[in-house]
Amino acid sequence: MPTQAAVVAPRAMPGDDAVIEAREALRKKDKARLLALRASVVQAGHPLAMWVDYWELGNRLAEAQQPELDAFYARWPASYVEDRLRNDWLLELGKRRDWANFSRDFPRFRMNDDREVTCYSLLVQHQAGADVRAAARAAWFAQRDLDDGCKLLASTLFEARQLSTEDAWAKARLAAEFNRPRAAGAVAAMVDPAASAQVAELFGNPAKALNRAGGNLSPTASELALLALLRLAASDPEAAAAKLEGGLQRRLPAPLAAAAWAGTAKQAAMKLMPQAVDYSQRAWRLQGKAAPVWSDDTLGWLARAALRLPADEADRWVLVQRAVDAMSAEEQRDATWVYWHSRAMMARAKPGAEGDADRLAAKAGFESISSQMNFYGKLATEELGGRVALPPKPAVLSDAETGAARGQPGLARALQLIDLGLRNEGVREWNYSLRGLGDRELLAAAHLACEREVWDRCINTSDRTR
Repeated sequence: MPTQAAVVAPRAMPGDDAVIEAREALRKKDKARLLALRASVVQAGHPLAMWVDYWELGNRLAEAQQPELDAFYARWPASYVEDRLRNDWLLELGKRRDWANFSRDFPRFRMNDDREVTCYSLLVQHQAGADVRAAARAAWFAQRDLDDGCKLLASTLFEARQLSTEDAWAKARLAAEFNRPRAAGAVAAMVDPAASAQVAELFGNPAKALNRAGGNLSPTASELALLALLRLAASDPEAAAAKLEGGLQRRLPAPLAAAAWAGTAKQAAMKLMPQAVDYSQRAWRLQGKAAPVWSDDTLGWLARAALRLPADEADRWVLVQRAVDAMSAEEQRDATWVYWHSRAMMARAKPGAEGDADRLAAKAGFESISSQMNFYGKLATEELGGRVALPPKPAVLSDAETGAARGQPGLARALQLIDLGLRNEGVREWNYSLRGLGDRELLAAAHLACEREVWDRCINTSDRTR
């Protein structure tokens, strides 16, 4: 940590006031003032001129045309704002259904971290005849709330019968689980236009919706009852369990009843209720041997509930292993679940030669995460009989390394934005500028942030090193 005398003080520059004024003009959507300020800072050659240029064009993106975007890209090549505006423009092109310009610009999108843009891209590929069902389903299920791109992708593939009714209701359950009524309503409307209004009602009063459910439930009515049950469980797991025990379980198809118990178990586990394990066992019994269509979040909570059982409880490791086995491949790779799945395999391995394969598989799981510098990496190392050793202290940064960090334009712009109180913009510029840096370069960038007392970037950048 640098001494107080070594701290580099932020320096104001001529034109800083114009940048701050431009950001305020953007907030007020004052096009004329933004245009004048853009001309001023660009003419003055201010280091943050590209940001004012970005704000000015972004403020009128709905009326912009492709040549204006191409000119902007040419003015600020390989910069954060170039890629940021491309992201914004791809969203605009998707809303315009301008697939020709979208297809031309998308391959140049370096960050490629916008799910809605991904959905538009998958739609374009579908229109070209590619099979995108698996990727489209994954992107749609990961969608947090309703957006045009993923909604259009899903509805198009649903009409083309590449996404099924079962897919749609599974997505609606995810929306209900995470309290996203607009997304749930839109999905229900894909299957049955009349169902959208019922979804809105059950989100408002799930108990009332369940009380209104008749004796014999149609497939749509069964799905709606499950959504209502999931919403009721979010506030009152015991009331949801009572509804299931009171007859709803018998009226639902077994997979839906299993999902209802799993959702109730998740909410009970989150509240540390002792009934959580009983609810999860009911879910697994109803599910049978078929793979469940439950969220990773639900499965994670079922595993946590099982882990709270006494160590000698027979079902403890069975429930943990089954929950982890049902998770997505990506979630299973998380060190948390690699560790606990390995513990479960080790605990359940049969004595003698018959259990050797399971013990070897468990050991391989521990070894796969033992090098990670985190809590579960430490536990895995200890399971293998080792001790965690801290990596050697890095060599002191050279003048050349610290000078290179100070001379990196993106980092300089980021610190200047933060100095001007534009922290959100500064953090984004900083993070973008770290892309592709090696350990020594990251250490130098962290050192620079520490010198400027930008402590969140100092710590965050240090944490990226290995």
